[in-house]
Amino acid sequence: MATMKARLKLDRSHVLATGVSLAAPYVAETTRRVLNRARVTSPVRFGILRASHRMTMRARRTYVAGRVEVKAKYAVAVHNGTRRHVIRPSKKQALRFYWKRKGRYVITKRVMHPGTRPRPWLWRSLVEVAVPRGFRVRRTVVYRSVR
Repeated sequence: MATMKARLKLDRSHVLATGVSLAAPYVAETTRRVLNRARVTSPVRFGILRASHRMTMRARRTYVAGRVEVKAKYAVAVHNGTRRHVIRPSKKQALRFYWKRKGRYVITKRVMHPGTRPRPWLWRSLVEVAVPRGFRVRRTVVYRSVR
């Protein structure tokens, strides 16, 4: 009885490139679906938040990544909510606003804002779309100032 030995040597970069080329269309389609779902479910008052959604793709030799970003400056405050905070005038000496309960205009030097509840439309969109398609979702938050 004869025994035979075989040694298989794989070019790691070629294997990774093949995997990336197969995964890239699936990741791109999933990212596009998340973007569309996020646009549909985003809170709308004036439409600025909804219009500021963007999608980017990055395919490298070892990984593929899709990203949905919201460029509106106040997106993080809407998504995560805010705590109670003081509002002070930035350019003038006083604030002026219409108070419905009193039925008149009020002028004051500061106002205590009660805060806002979180409305995590982006997170919900990601979970609703990506999890059924076989992706694992982790919650990581990246804060970058947009200038």
